Amino acid sequence: MKNNNNKIKLLTYSSLFAAIIALTTAFVKIPLTSTGYVHIGDMFIYLLACLLPLPYAMCAAAIGGAVADIIAGYAVYSVFTFVIKALLCLAFTSATVRILSGRNIIGCLICLIITTGGYFLTDTLLFGTAAALGAVIFNLLQAVVSGVVFVVVAGILDKIGIKKIFML
Repeated sequence: MKNNNNKIKLLTYSSLFAAIIALTTAFVKIPLTSTGYVHIGDMFIYLLACLLPLPYAMCAAAIGGAVADIIAGYAVYSVFTFVIKALLCLAFTSATVRILSGRNIIGCLICLIITTGGYFLTDTLLFGTAAALGAVIFNLLQAVVSGVVFVVVAGILDKIGIKKIFML
């Protein structure tokens, strides 16, 4: 019975995170310029990858990111986002006692490469190299802002002992 309860908790947390990622990606926008913005959805991907086992984290990240693209009017990106957001989870570990570990800080840098490279390839396939080059700065900024916000939020959550509360 305990094993079934654990699976139900994991599915519940995964679903909750997928919804949070979709909503914060599609609707919580931080303007950078008149034409660009960043969102905090990726920060939640980083966070869930530190809290949930990898398969659950990858599914929630992929679904949440793809749904965000669809509801925000960027459906052409949704399949690519599904893969890219799942890959982001590989950069983090949930095996540590704290969220803010050395590996997870390095994970933010790895996500910078995955996000920028993944969307550069996506934009190249969809719109050509010139358009892809034009989007690189926004993808870099997205990853940097997500990493900084993650470090701040992870530090706060570690202070309140969220991993002990969250343990399954």
